[in-house]
Amino acid sequence: MTGNAYDEQYYPYTVRHFTHPARLGAAARLYGREAAPFEDCRVLEVGGGDGINLVSMALAAPRSEFLNFDLAESPVEQGRRLVEATGVRNVRQEVANLMDVPDSWGRFDYIIAHGVYAWTPPVVREGLMSLFARMLSPRGIAMVSYNALPGCHVRRAVRDIAWRASLGHETPAARVAAARAAVEFHARRWSRDSARQAAMLEQAERMLKRPDGVIYHDELCDEWNPQYVSDVAAAARAKGLDYLGDMQQAALSDALFPGDFRREAEAFSGGDFVALEQIGDYHEGRLFRETLLCRAGPLADRRFDPARLSGMFVDGIFEPVEGAGGAGLAVLRA
Repeated sequence: MTGNAYDEQYYPYTVRHFTHPARLGAAARLYGREAAPFEDCRVLEVGGGDGINLVSMALAAPRSEFLNFDLAESPVEQGRRLVEATGVRNVRQEVANLMDVPDSWGRFDYIIAHGVYAWTPPVVREGLMSLFARMLSPRGIAMVSYNALPGCHVRRAVRDIAWRASLGHETPAARVAAARAAVEFHARRWSRDSARQAAMLEQAERMLKRPDGVIYHDELCDEWNPQYVSDVAAAARAKGLDYLGDMQQAALSDALFPGDFRREAEAFSGGDFVALEQIGDYHEGRLFRETLLCRAGPLADRRFDPARLSGMFVDGIFEPVEGAGGAGLAVLRA
């Protein structure tokens, strides 16, 4: 065993729909960048644990290739047993460090890095951008998620309470118990009548709902570095990559269908799309981003073009309704 923290404390990996190549490709297309079809592509996941996320994809795309790697041995071994049990033949699980991934793995049409970037030191963040630059195919799309600023300033305050309370406790269980007790102590006393305390309370309630494994790895790790989108875009640009846009529905909608705020904010952006995104994050207090990156090239035309919807499908929850125009569908969630 490597002695990795993820070998010591189980992390509840799960299927993450927003990382699916079909969604990444659709978003890229709406932003003006063609991407590989899900049915025939190569997908790499960085730090994907047991690989259940890629296994779920591979079952639906037998012609595509999927490779998951993680620094921790235990989850990868568990993932290999999962692959064997399901009989899926187009998924590989490897133990590797993102700083020295071999060139022999080839290039990938989609690279997923969820929950890695904000939990690593600068040298590893730079290494991840280098990996994208080296291993993306010419039309490849990378998705890197991270805790975002300025919204995470409040989360940091609550996280610091938990992290400091956990110091001096050796086992993961003891650290989590101490962290929960400290946050619960304050949460019981914070008042919703105070704007500042109400914001802290909201973050505390979110934290306390998380499983112990998530609290241990996401809140009590020594490296927790939320990012401004402008800094992420600059780090990508330094490696020959372009910031394409964001996967999250609200951010994508703001970019393609700008409202009054977005149009007024353009005066402060200098015509720079990343600067405009950053202004939007200040306005929204955004906590999290699912950033799409691609190889540097001609500027993307991010204006909405209905022609780009050709061949796409809508994913969501709908219910039938009756209206003046007859029967129709109401969108509950898309």
